[in-house]
Amino acid sequence: MTTQALLQLSADIITRYYNNEIEPFLAACHPDVLWIGPANTQIIRTRETLIETFAEEHHNLRFEMHDLVTVPLMTPSNKVLEVLLFYDVDTIWPDNSMQRVKQRVQLSWVVEGGQPFIRVCHVSNALDYDDRDVIYPVHYGEDRVRVAVLSGEDRAPRIVLKGANKAMLYLRPAYIDYFRNKRHAHLYSHTKRHTGIDRATDGDR
Repeated sequence: MTTQALLQLSADIITRYYNNEIEPFLAACHPDVLWIGPANTQIIRTRETLIETFAEEHHNLRFEMHDLVTVPLMTPSNKVLEVLLFYDVDTIWPDNSMQRVKQRVQLSWVVEGGQPFIRVCHVSNALDYDDRDVIYPVHYGEDRVRVAVLSGEDRAPRIVLKGANKAMLYLRPAYIDYFRNKRHAHLYSHTKRHTGIDRATDGDR
């Protein structure tokens, strides 16, 4: 099965899942599938257990999906494909009240006997960035780009740039010739292998 076909299959079974058609998703699961999330305690192993879990679930909820995006992550072999799905989903309660969350699902597909199966399904809520978040070593401020040098025992020193769109760029100092700032809005790095990094968001990572 081609990458495009698996992307389409992933989108189809997830869409049908939120139409309360669970069977196509369960049928696509590997016998030893691993389900993770979205809550910390939600870890389910094997398709049989997953089927039993869904059989015990009773609800009168409706769901609506919006802005579904599928992204292939990696293909370490022709028998493995990681697919990441981003979308908004509305949960509609019986009283017609509604809650919207940003959802992110990672599906790890494996091919056995010519048939693709979901080996891992990792569900998480993709939270919006919060400016109050201060857990990172270099924080976003009013300035558009900040630069920091990190080093560690197990890795070479590197320069970390964070751009206005929250992207991160890692560069080893030995690769950098010089930086050029243009009208205090864009930072360009000129390196031995790549030149012209818009807002320090693309290039060598």
